[in-house]
Amino acid sequence: MKKRSLFAAVAMLIVSAIVLTSATYAWFATGGSAVKVGAIKGQVATTAAGIKLKVTGASATWQDSLDYLKLSAVNSNHFATQWNTSADGSGTPVNPDDASAVAVVDASSGQVKSYEPISTDPNTFDANGNPTFYGYALNGGNFDNIDSSKALTDFYDVYSFYVGTISESEPAVSGETNVDMTIKIDGSARSAARVAVYTKAGASGSTWNFAGVWSGATETGWRPIVDDLDPTNNQYYHDDNSNFILDSSDSAPTGATAIASLLPAADVTCGTAGPSNTTVNVTLADCHKIDSASGNMLVKVFVWLEGNDANCAPTQTGVPGGDISVTFDFAPAA
Repeated sequence: MKKRSLFAAVAMLIVSAIVLTSATYAWFATGGSAVKVGAIKGQVATTAAGIKLKVTGASATWQDSLDYLKLSAVNSNHFATQWNTSADGSGTPVNPDDASAVAVVDASSGQVKSYEPISTDPNTFDANGNPTFYGYALNGGNFDNIDSSKALTDFYDVYSFYVGTISESEPAVSGETNVDMTIKIDGSARSAARVAVYTKAGASGSTWNFAGVWSGATETGWRPIVDDLDPTNNQYYHDDNSNFILDSSDSAPTGATAIASLLPAADVTCGTAGPSNTTVNVTLADCHKIDSASGNMLVKVFVWLEGNDANCAPTQTGVPGGDISVTFDFAPAA
């Protein structure tokens, strides 16, 4: 049976809109003695046109739509808030803001006192489809490890769900249950965003595959931090060029790990999913009929602000406001 006959003429759409506002996130917020990770408003909505979704978890069921509460119930969305709200966006947050300070700003002068971002190369991930994030602090121009009491999972969002179709030929026809995932990143702070997607296919699938990483703006020369920093005798890596990122222009203390060992040997490839490129497609091959013996496609998404990106930095006179929205659309593959 041809793919076209399996799906309604109106393509199914799932939209996950994750919005970070200037009042609620990290170094893009302004004022105060400690700028805290705050609320992300997110939701996932679908139209029923041949594709179903299911969050992970033993009691999960296939849905025509997944709201953010269903996603966050089984995933680590530590700095996200679901508003019990109507369409106008007002309401009361269900989850409290996370208390992890990412940037600390002097209340009187507006100067950045300390800065604690995270970084990772999403090409390197473990058997469970999780990249390793590294947290670090920048104090007075010196790079140091992040406070060991802080959980790095508080600094990024991760959620996962299954994708399945409502019909499939028996025996299965190759490609008939392919689904296209389209990514768009927007907002005034989009150039600092990173979205990494991992997939694992089928009932017998044991391997996570890296689908790619995207930013809201074209990235050149991105080399994230890929290891813990190594202060030596209270001597620290120094931000010699004052760009708030660790790079080859900076200096390392005598006896410490060379900066080249803390960064990838080559620039990390990062696609653009911003306003200039709104049709970045990831094909999810053979999602299969829901709960089929062949199994369904499992998708895992990480969303974070990449600290070792020059676009993601506080300023010495204050921290600029900004917003980020990340949208994922899922539809039958053409």
